[in-house]
Amino acid sequence: MDTFCLVALNSQYVHTNLAVRLIKNTDQYNNTCIIEHTINNQMDLVLEDIVLKSPTCVIFSCYIWNIEYVMLLSSSIKKILPDSSIVLAGPEVNYNGKEILRQHSYIDIVCAGPGEIIFPQLQDGIMLRDLVPVEGICYRQENEIRENPIVSKYDINTQKFPYYDIEDVKDRILYFETSRGCPYNCSYCISSITKGVDFMSIEKVEESFEIFFRHNVNQVKLVDRTFNYPLKRAVQIIEIMLKLKDKYPDSTTSFHCELNPLLINDEFVKLLKKAPDNFLQFEIGVQSTNPHTLKEINRDFNLEKQYENISKLTELKNIKVFVDLIAGLPHETFDIFKKSFNDTYLLGAGGLHLGFLKVLKGSEMEKNAENHGIEYSSYAPYKILRSTYISFEELCRLEKIESLVDTYYNSGRFVNSLRYALAFFDSPFSFYDHFRMYLEKRYYFIKPHKFITYYDFLNDFLSEIGAVNTEYLENLLLHDYACHSKPRSYPKCIKSAYSEKKKKAVREFFSNNEYIEKYLPHLAGMPSGSISRICNIEIFNFDILEKEISEKDIVVLYDYKDKTKVYKVL
Repeated sequence: MDTFCLVALNSQYVHTNLAVRLIKNTDQYNNTCIIEHTINNQMDLVLEDIVLKSPTCVIFSCYIWNIEYVMLLSSSIKKILPDSSIVLAGPEVNYNGKEILRQHSYIDIVCAGPGEIIFPQLQDGIMLRDLVPVEGICYRQENEIRENPIVSKYDINTQKFPYYDIEDVKDRILYFETSRGCPYNCSYCISSITKGVDFMSIEKVEESFEIFFRHNVNQVKLVDRTFNYPLKRAVQIIEIMLKLKDKYPDSTTSFHCELNPLLINDEFVKLLKKAPDNFLQFEIGVQSTNPHTLKEINRDFNLEKQYENISKLTELKNIKVFVDLIAGLPHETFDIFKKSFNDTYLLGAGGLHLGFLKVLKGSEMEKNAENHGIEYSSYAPYKILRSTYISFEELCRLEKIESLVDTYYNSGRFVNSLRYALAFFDSPFSFYDHFRMYLEKRYYFIKPHKFITYYDFLNDFLSEIGAVNTEYLENLLLHDYACHSKPRSYPKCIKSAYSEKKKKAVREFFSNNEYIEKYLPHLAGMPSGSISRICNIEIFNFDILEKEISEKDIVVLYDYKDKTKVYKVL
């Protein structure tokens, strides 16, 4: 019997592949399986998993993060199973099918278009040994490379719920689409190549979301290119999320969506205030704040409105907001990028993702790269190497800064220390660039580090600045460290962690029933030893819970039972 294998190679185990599940739902003959691994898995084990199924056809879901792995794996499969058809599909191969077939003899078919249309036809084509009627494929026939166009239109409302295996994957990130297509035309993106947006009905969205809540999945990441387009629909969907949260109050399901900041209004923000903590996460693509750059890459912009709307979201304490920047865009020199960085950083988002221009196949950026002197790597992910506006050396500097932003800002583990540190520099960029220079001299970027040592690096760097109050800094670092989880050991820079004074405070607090009743009533009745294992006491000689420097002894309680809670107790 003919068998088909849909192969997903994710970047990390926590991710799931939506595409292969949607395609499996169109299987006409119940002869299709999914094989899901990561690019971190040993290739021989993935190869064995595929080959032992003796498939008639192997179909890979291809992206920039896995295409090199896919090509190596495909070559080996063809040597073991020469009669099996090797098929590539996905965004990484949508626009260069003929080139792939010319360069790689072990690839038989390349798909371009909605897999839900192509796959049922491909099943018939391979089983009947006739690919001529199959839409959206590039293939070899009689020593020629042929290309069949997509004629049929896909309707997202015919889509079945993809996660047939939801109980097996509910603790991972599940991807879902309530719309397909993009209304915009950003030159660096391939989503805008196919015009128009197809929307799932509100009724079908609610039906699907209820399944997520009912199974208490960890996180649903919507792949809608612009969740709040149109805004009225986004409001309806968030109302559905909140209604289902009320219906399933014990569910910990959260949602991650991408927003256009220009489509945010007061009604939208007012609705978000009703969301529980950590229920909604939003990602906002700022990309640049340079008007010349934004115009060149076809981005609609109104910077004043954009800043205002993003700030409205970042001021909400119940919502986590991430903002994105892209380094290497046209007309953005190193100095201009500094301004984009500072403008975006100062919006106060919960995370800043600093990415680098990737010149994707089929994008307008690829066609215009030469006009901007853009040189990029010839292999995935096709990252910029240099351009007319920015040098390779400057991009290397930014990569190191990106690493520091991810470690120190995006981790959320240095909130108080960073706030104090930034006061000694002209701008956020200046702080990270000076920190980079300091660490480069100590070979920081070429060695692995335990996370605990990052506190020491920051302490050592700031301690060389004469105006820094090193004792206050130590207090802030200790507070940041204790806020994350109960310390088992401490960074070297925290010298007060094991003092007799602290040991005495710990004994007095956890053996005092009045303190437990007052600050930890939910733990009352538990043995003091059990309470001390899920809570922590630290002593400070500065009031680190105040924004202004105030030198006085305080005792702080950290309750890690659920989300870390902090109390000034003595």
